[in-house]
Amino acid sequence: KGLFRELNDAAVNSDAFRQSLQQAYVQTTGDRVNSSTTEPAVRSLMRAELKNLSADLQRAQAKPAIASVKAHMEDLRDHIARILDPKFQPAGAPTIGLLPVRRGFWDPTIDPEMCWIDMDKR
Repeated sequence: KGLFRELNDAAVNSDAFRQSLQQAYVQTTGDRVNSSTTEPAVRSLMRAELKNLSADLQRAQAKPAIASVKAHMEDLRDHIARILDPKFQPAGAPTIGLLPVRRGFWDPTIDPEMCWIDMDKR
């Protein structure tokens, strides 16, 4: 699992550098999940990834680890929960089911026959 591979070990241990990278990963993924410019399909995949990571962190919390590592795992789970909770989304962030209609997806002013250029008619 790359950046979070220690979650699969018998005893969970990570240093401050690794924890910082993990926190940055969660933050960056969260920023993309809650960005109005992220495509809906990509957003869905990133949300699923964060949910899976949260479940992995929860399982790992039952394993032996020093207090600072356990606190780090709990902090990551809290951060993921805030990212996925609509009441904590920044203003202007998309909500599931209420995605803005953007040009290139569905726009009644675009002629569907003109979406793709027919190279044979050029």
